[in-house]
Amino acid sequence: MNIRIEKRLIPSRTAKYWVPVLSFVLALLAGSILLFAAGADPWVTYKAMFIGAFGGKYAFSETLVKAIPLMLCGLGVSIAFRMLFYNIGAEGQLAMGGFAAAGVALFLPQWFPDLPGWSLIPLMIAAGFVAGGLWGVLPALLKAFVGANEVITTLMMNYIAISWVEYLWYGPWKDPKGYGFPGTAQFPQEAWLPRWPGTRVHLGLGFALVAALLLWIILSKTKWGYEIRVIGENPRAARYAGINLTRNIVLVMILSGGLAGLAGMAEVGGISRRLQTGLTVGYGFTAIIVAWMAKLHPWGVIVVAILLAGLLVGVLLVAGYLAVARAWRSGNKQVEVGMGIGAVIALAGLTYLLGRQDESCIRSSGGLLGLGLGYVLLEARGYKAAAPWASQVAKIVIALTLLLALRLAGKAVLGESAGAGALSYAVLGFTATYLLPVFFAKCYMWGLYMRGTTDRGRQRQRNGR
Repeated sequence: MNIRIEKRLIPSRTAKYWVPVLSFVLALLAGSILLFAAGADPWVTYKAMFIGAFGGKYAFSETLVKAIPLMLCGLGVSIAFRMLFYNIGAEGQLAMGGFAAAGVALFLPQWFPDLPGWSLIPLMIAAGFVAGGLWGVLPALLKAFVGANEVITTLMMNYIAISWVEYLWYGPWKDPKGYGFPGTAQFPQEAWLPRWPGTRVHLGLGFALVAALLLWIILSKTKWGYEIRVIGENPRAARYAGINLTRNIVLVMILSGGLAGLAGMAEVGGISRRLQTGLTVGYGFTAIIVAWMAKLHPWGVIVVAILLAGLLVGVLLVAGYLAVARAWRSGNKQVEVGMGIGAVIALAGLTYLLGRQDESCIRSSGGLLGLGLGYVLLEARGYKAAAPWASQVAKIVIALTLLLALRLAGKAVLGESAGAGALSYAVLGFTATYLLPVFFAKCYMWGLYMRGTTDRGRQRQRNGR
């Protein structure tokens, strides 16, 4: 039996509408199962989540606060994705934007005492955009001139940027009057972004809306936007038509990184009003989900960011008084397992989407799914810490032998198609990360039990004497 997955030549118009609805319903059902497992009532939980995110002025304002960095980072990665440049570095670009804006707010008034107070916010905006853009253009140059894979370079640069800002707020920029807490001194009031009265919603929301409007105009009304779309649809045709790919890659990544840097500036200037822990909490990574769910459309990014922010705020608020939080605090693993499985499925799905015409990517998505699910279940059932990996060599040899046997069996039964390879790799990954460790852990625990039984028998014999 051969399983072959092929892309439709002409997308179904009906599927365009019912697939998102069906996906939403299935997500609710999957969440209900996890909530039941955690001892919570799904209906009460979903209702409380909705009220916590959208059920009043304060709730909606907190949702907008969470949505602002998602909007800006989502807009940034969406324009890069439009031309098939997979910018996974929005988190690092956000961090560098926050760092640059904090530097302007903290040190420019000291270096230039006569600097007008009203100029601080425009300078912070410019510094945040430029720092994020420069951090984004480095992978673009590596891609354009060396051919380095942008997924790897942008992902690795995230951790460089995060480590850099952590070094600053724990080290040389740490507030000497902060009682030992990590973070800089508070910015002068002239560097605070204005807020909507009675809420924490700040001027960053205006940045995001203006950016969405400009991106929509660029992509749909300008020659540059047309070139970006052509490169994204067919890079070879774009090169044949005389479009400069290198120049477009660099310019798009300056804009992409700059928008993420603007998100960092908005966070430090509008929320914390200092550079401190809590700046890099995953907005840049979540923005990738926002961009794909919005189908890379600027106005779609705004809407999806608000909905996803509502989910984040609703979960945080409902966790205080529902059984989900009690189960989590008492060490119950169901919620963590659900989040882990969701992350694994999202990663595997992203791998498939990025290379659905490449058989190796399809197989890799299956392997990722199997590896991730196996690891999550291993953590959930407590087997990871159950057996120390003493005889590593023997276990690796056994594992490789079994995996090779499984791969040969899958090849013989399923064939060599991409779908069959994905299924085979999923089985291999799940076996490697769950079944084999569980087998070794059970053997180890059985050995402990037998040794304990033997020791107790010997102790009885000594006592009998």
